[in-house]
Amino acid sequence: MQAGFANTSVVRNKQWFDHESVQAKILYVDALNCFNHCKSLENRENLCMYKSQYKKLIKKKRNAHK
Repeated sequence: MQAGFANTSVVRNKQWFDHESVQAKILYVDALNCFNHCKSLENRENLCMYKSQYKKLIKKKRNAHK
């Protein structure tokens, strides 16, 4: 795995948190790190886009699992 996040074992043990979710989280965390390193408009737009995509995906997965 590329990025190390807090409490990954808890989230990854969830049945709805699959490979697609991991990939979305990696993109989101990478965009966050990039933005924190250089706070440009382009990095902010990328961060907002990946965060939105990740949040929507997680919500969809959780609701589908219920």
